[in-house]
Amino acid sequence: MLTSELSSEKGRLKKIPDLYIVIDSSGSMDWYPWNPSPNSRGDFDKAILAAEGGALHALAHGAKVAVLNFSGTGDFSQQEYTQDIDMIEKAIMVSYRGGTVVPTKEVVAMIEKTRNPLLTCLMSDCAISNTSEAAVAFCHSISKHDSLAVFNINKGTGSQFTSIVEPQGAIIYNICRIEDLAGIVYGQIKKTYDSRGPNAN
Repeated sequence: MLTSELSSEKGRLKKIPDLYIVIDSSGSMDWYPWNPSPNSRGDFDKAILAAEGGALHALAHGAKVAVLNFSGTGDFSQQEYTQDIDMIEKAIMVSYRGGTVVPTKEVVAMIEKTRNPLLTCLMSDCAISNTSEAAVAFCHSISKHDSLAVFNINKGTGSQFTSIVEPQGAIIYNICRIEDLAGIVYGQIKKTYDSRGPNAN
């Protein structure tokens, strides 16, 4: 599948952004997948749905999607840039339920791996133990690709991280109602890709 398309300006190519989904599966992102009520399955369940919906939209626009699913030290899984939704879902649907330590080297390495524009989406309650190091790592997406969206699943604990990355250019969404997460994530991703689609001006 093509990863770039012709822009409306003759002789120029407009690259399609890739999507980097970073999802927090720590213990505070509760998950009860067997609960018969969809609204009682926890924050991580809603984050999974948001990530999958966003990935499908990006793939439909010719993008590649990478995933980092993280929790405590050494607890993370990755999927490099791909258009295989099964591989994307496999990386997303892991719940480590440990602490909240961002593997910063892996974040920076994945940001560096694409030559296309990149939208990095972090879904987390942002109660990150290595706050300063994580902020530097994620801001690399701003300095290199000018695009970082943080979906702060707000339990009043993520303000330290967001207060560092927001002045650097991160888009911050404070998610007060977890039921709103999927729609807000999808809206940001849709805006990114629809503005660069084949019918965009």
